[in-house]
Amino acid sequence: DLDLTSGIFEQYGITLREREIIQLVCQGKSNCEIAKELFISQQTVKDHNKNIFRKTGVKNRVQLANFFRKIG
Repeated sequence: DLDLTSGIFEQYGITLREREIIQLVCQGKSNCEIAKELFISQQTVKDHNKNIFRKTGVKNRVQLANFFRKIG
């Protein structure tokens, strides 16, 4: 599991909600599963993913998971 207090999140300007989503993506959860777990819509998950991708410079969920697994 990722350390949700890691300084890497501050470095990239990742919000607390985005941290939760990153952790769930790294666990292999789908957008639908993430939405249900966090009580938000799938569109909100997609919006968060898009923001996370922009902030970190990754292009997809696989790259995102690999990025945070390497540094986490």
